[in-house]
Amino acid sequence: MVFKIAIDGPAGSGKSTTACLLRKRLGYKTINSGSIYRAVAYVLDSTFKNADLESKNIRDFVNLLDFDMFKDEILYNNHNISNYLRSKRIDEYVSLVAKKLYIRKKVGNLQNKFIKCSDTGIIIEGRDIGTNVLPDATLKIYLDASPKVRAKRRFLERPDISYEDTLAGIIERDYSDKTREHGALVVAEGAIIINTDDMSTEEVVDKIFDLFQNKIN
Repeated sequence: MVFKIAIDGPAGSGKSTTACLLRKRLGYKTINSGSIYRAVAYVLDSTFKNADLESKNIRDFVNLLDFDMFKDEILYNNHNISNYLRSKRIDEYVSLVAKKLYIRKKVGNLQNKFIKCSDTGIIIEGRDIGTNVLPDATLKIYLDASPKVRAKRRFLERPDISYEDTLAGIIERDYSDKTREHGALVVAEGAIIINTDDMSTEEVVDKIFDLFQNKIN
């Protein structure tokens, strides 16, 4: 039996760090779905100028895209592109990319490919994991935090972007994520909501680990 943990939540809620630490504790594979969308956005942005996301050429190009994942790295044509996925340009572009249904289907296919490679357990984090990707997850978690707390965390990670711009970007991304037509950010049925405003990463991981142990025992 393959155990599945779905972690959803808005930008900056701590999904990636939490999933990474859970991976080390449980020995499961992790998939950062946001990084896959960012990888698609990066490849499109670096290959085409002002790509028309509705054009047949772009659709055909996306359908042929393939990536590999190794721990926290994303490989495209055997090149690690992970360091290029967190720029301000990709921050802005990925929200447009993630709205397109054909791109969401492509990312879903890639996620399924990675899931099939897991023989013990899988941890996937994103925004529609518990609703669309792993509706049958063993444990569904929704991490949340106030926009100001999330902006402070992001600013500490990337001080090259001002706190004010970071906060504005998070508020804008929240609106985009929650109102898009396909794969909107919602709390999945049966998900446990964890507000991380006043919790350390270790406390969050401990809580999820305990919840998971209770589920499987």
